[in-house]
Amino acid sequence: MYGFHGYLVTSHSGLRWLLLIIAFGSIGYAINGLISKREVDDIDDRLNKFTVVFAHIQLVIGLILYFLTHRYENIVMSDSVSRFWGIEHLVGMIVGIALITVGRALYKRRKSDTEKFKATVIYFSLGMLIILATIPWPFREALGRAWF
Repeated sequence: MYGFHGYLVTSHSGLRWLLLIIAFGSIGYAINGLISKREVDDIDDRLNKFTVVFAHIQLVIGLILYFLTHRYENIVMSDSVSRFWGIEHLVGMIVGIALITVGRALYKRRKSDTEKFKATVIYFSLGMLIILATIPWPFREALGRAWF
């Protein structure tokens, strides 16, 4: 897997770890804010913003890969591998990233710190659950990819 396509696959696979770390850091920090009833600070805002930025970077790289590999031409609903790559992974990631984006928008619009923390926890968590469910983890039989 060399060349442009190989670099994109490697980047997409490696950057998922950054997204997971930043997203769960953002969720954890927001939960801490809810429990401790503290005020929103710069770390909250940066974690929140970086989560959205990394999610969108992953989306762009993923869409480029999707159209470069022409998987959309070979979607067969009875073939679980084609269905996963052609529909489930794509739709799951788009929905998950959309939820994270909505969470960020609500975070910015909410007045109270508690409402900001709740928006982050709820929407980022839902988005990450969907993303985690549609990642081609190595243990997912025929769908699995390497850890990096």
